[in-house]
Amino acid sequence: LLLLAVRQELLAAGSVAILGLIFFSVLALLGRKKLRELAVPLGMLVALPPLPGPLLSDLTLGAQKLSTTLATQGFHLMGLHPIQNGMTIHLDRYAMEVEAPCSGFKLLLTLLVLGGALAGLTDRRRGRKWLLLLGIIPLALLVNALRIVLVGLIGEAAGFSAAQRLHDASGYASRVLCLTALLTIAHAMGCRKLAGYPLF
Repeated sequence: LLLLAVRQELLAAGSVAILGLIFFSVLALLGRKKLRELAVPLGMLVALPPLPGPLLSDLTLGAQKLSTTLATQGFHLMGLHPIQNGMTIHLDRYAMEVEAPCSGFKLLLTLLVLGGALAGLTDRRRGRKWLLLLGIIPLALLVNALRIVLVGLIGEAAGFSAAQRLHDASGYASRVLCLTALLTIAHAMGCRKLAGYPLF
């Protein structure tokens, strides 16, 4: 499969072939027990290769729609009355479009890698580790929706330029916020050590 993917320049198929090569090599050389022990770090590799174009488009579009809807609901909770038209949110004095880069999908992939590393290094049982990983999906969507709401509020209050500046800086801030939230959730789940060192 790998040779075929290289010859035909099929990037996604080549990535799948490499992952299969890694997994089955670990199984053949180290055995099932070691494969189970390395399940979390090996599982992290699934988030690294590029996805097929149609699948990536569908996932990004779904994340766009969900982020836009969550942000619109957030505005309603604050007493505002936005109008959602597709991926565009219209406030009284500001309109914003949730484009593909702001869908939250990149944030989700980043958190899957960071969360996988965190889960693999904690001192909890496997069930707790997978529970931590599952919590990444709603966390990424909620933080991304919060980011959209903050940009909208700044745009409504101070105009397009101020909203654009916040938009550019908030991408890094959202990742820091998510990582902090993951560490807090891990601590609340009873995780006290990370790679043998105290977590807090």
